[in-house]
Amino acid sequence: MRKAILVLSIFALVVSTSPARAQSEKTLAKCAKTVASETGKYGASYVKAVGGCLDKISKAVIQNGRAIGTAAPACVSALRKVANTDASDKELGARATAKIGKACDPDVDPRKILHLEVDILGTSGDGEDLNAQNLDTWCQNFGVAGGINDLDDWVTCLLDGATCQARQSLATRYPRALEWLDAMRLAIEAGESTPATIDALLVINRIQLALDPNDDSEIDLTCGPGAGDGPCAAGQERALGVCTNCSAGRENPDGLGSCTPCPTGEFSAGAGQACTKCPQGRFAGSVGLSTCEPCDSGFYQDSEGASSCTSCAKGTVSSIQGASSCQECPVGRVAATVGLSTCSKCQAGKFQGATGASACEKCDPGTVSSFEGSQLCDECGAGTFAPSAGQTTCINCPSGRATAQTGSSTCSLCAPGTVASSQGLSSCADCAMGKFQAVAGQTTCQNCPVDTYNPTTGMKVCLPCPGVGAGAATCDCAAF
Repeated sequence: MRKAILVLSIFALVVSTSPARAQSEKTLAKCAKTVASETGKYGASYVKAVGGCLDKISKAVIQNGRAIGTAAPACVSALRKVANTDASDKELGARATAKIGKACDPDVDPRKILHLEVDILGTSGDGEDLNAQNLDTWCQNFGVAGGINDLDDWVTCLLDGATCQARQSLATRYPRALEWLDAMRLAIEAGESTPATIDALLVINRIQLALDPNDDSEIDLTCGPGAGDGPCAAGQERALGVCTNCSAGRENPDGLGSCTPCPTGEFSAGAGQACTKCPQGRFAGSVGLSTCEPCDSGFYQDSEGASSCTSCAKGTVSSIQGASSCQECPVGRVAATVGLSTCSKCQAGKFQGATGASACEKCDPGTVSSFEGSQLCDECGAGTFAPSAGQTTCINCPSGRATAQTGSSTCSLCAPGTVASSQGLSSCADCAMGKFQAVAGQTTCQNCPVDTYNPTTGMKVCLPCPGVGAGAATCDCAAF
């Protein structure tokens, strides 16, 4: 639409002084409308044709990892819409020229086209007395030399201007256009030479020459300067002789030359705006962006003007998009790898008492953690133990064993003279008087045999009854 308006405004400069305007106003208006429409369609079709070739190259190289040559047939077909020596009337420029001529050239149909050529050119026909504010100079920037002498020169000027703008659009959309077109040229040249490939090479050479007139492998295409020469305001560029705002994602701080894409790490949100550094938590990974992307969860960016985000380190996370920092995992939780959005709870049997940890620790022998997310382990109580690291529950001491200590990893055997008759005891019980236990780790005491006794508790042997010995006839000492 912008190109159509520009062309229409240039046309208006010319026709406003026509002496036959009163008689030809209707056909002149139709001519102006056709020029605006067809130059706009031509520019859009040019971008679509050449862009179609570049899209095929991009898909082959970037998405599928194939050689550029695999896109050659599609490129040859697309570029032939621009140049076709076998059927020149089918070229985009020829079609636009024919439609403009049908609406504007009095020689095509004098009965329907009531205006004259002089009404369009504003000159006596020698090209020396134009009333279009240096329109001839403006057109010379697009290859029309020696002034506008006839309608053919005029149409050529308009289409060349539209072509230049189309190429500028392509350069913006495809920053690697020079590289890709040069590789495609080599691929086509390596194949069979046909009229179609010759036409395609012609289009490629013209685009390369236009985009890189200095042959320095840098895109430095400028459309203009033309009528209204001189610098534009900051944030604008001159296109078809008119200063227009840079599109979003591009800038021109001093108003000289053309708008350039915002570098990585920067963006411009609206037309005519300067590029601005991406704020913390956001990034711009390629040139020419109108917005900065938020960092994904698990990543952060604490600096302005970044072209990428940094993954959160082990032990830290970012749970939201657009984070400017990562948070340490709290006690009882860990982040085992980089780039995580949530901390994981320590499993039962493990713990973590520090913040910002990347791994949980096993509970020591004698301690346990029964729940997930523990920040410390609990000591086993008296009568229980945990024999190894990483236990979730304490185990009762078995019968015949006991422990009075907390945090035990083992239970001790009951000493001779003592027993533990059940599980989970914190101490062993002494054998009662008249009983004994000679072996450690037992659950019951034994009665003293006949002719023996135990006058105290906790004995591991029984004593012989008094008076029993040599010369004694009998001994009736009850066991007790």
